[in-house]
Amino acid sequence: VNVMSIVDKNIRRLRPPGGEWPVQNRDSAAVTQARESITIDLENLRRYGVLPYDELEVRRREEDFRRIKWPVLAAAFGAEAEQIPDGDLVLVTSSVPEEGKTFTTLNLALSIAHEQGSGVLLVDGDIERCQLSMLCGAVGRPGLTDLLRNPEMSPSQVVVDTNIPRFSLLPSGERIPNGPEALAGPGFARLVSWFLEAYPGRILL
Repeated sequence: VNVMSIVDKNIRRLRPPGGEWPVQNRDSAAVTQARESITIDLENLRRYGVLPYDELEVRRREEDFRRIKWPVLAAAFGAEAEQIPDGDLVLVTSSVPEEGKTFTTLNLALSIAHEQGSGVLLVDGDIERCQLSMLCGAVGRPGLTDLLRNPEMSPSQVVVDTNIPRFSLLPSGERIPNGPEALAGPGFARLVSWFLEAYPGRILL
């Protein structure tokens, strides 16, 4: 799928008009759902160009991301021959800014959430720009960086459910010094393992 052809038409509209973006407890049985819930404003996502207004473009976008989603789900939960190790762990990245990571990640998350029998835990790992948290209305909430700074905090305290079924979010959290180094440390790896155990049947994106 030529994701970049979609991104080229939309990624520059992701910026607001002003140009700026406003050892773990592993008892996974206790984490059946997030404690809090937030509302993801789909109209707001349309204003920022993440989602289209035009009905024909909506159908095209949905089909584009189905073609990305289904191989991802097959690698995670499909037949044994299709599965790959840690197939439910998906990282969206690129070598430089402005290539459409936020656009692609959020559309893929929404597409996965629409899949019956599956779900998604969306992690905002961009702890400098926090774009996913901003677009989902979760800026200022505790999140990933708070868990990295405070190993005694339970991840279930900061993951939030949304108004979209089967779609949960871990916000980026407060900006911290040496954030990239924190993400590369063992604390992040422990968090990933915890989430994969606590949210079986979901893609950790």
